[in-house]
Amino acid sequence: GHVGKTYTLHPSGGRVISVREAMRIMGFPDSYVFPRGTPLHDRYQMVADAVSPAFSRALAGAILSAA
Repeated sequence: GHVGKTYTLHPSGGRVISVREAMRIMGFPDSYVFPRGTPLHDRYQMVADAVSPAFSRALAGAILSAA
């Protein structure tokens, strides 16, 4: 389920997925960290607005191949 624009419910439980879970779904490495002091809502919003790193790599590769 979906709760608001940036919060998504975990499929097997009545809880919102964590920012880290959302980042993993999007393909961000666990080594990525937000700047210290970034509010939780802002973290969710940044992940929600992000483009997957895997998609970005694929798109860049396609553009370079076509050039």
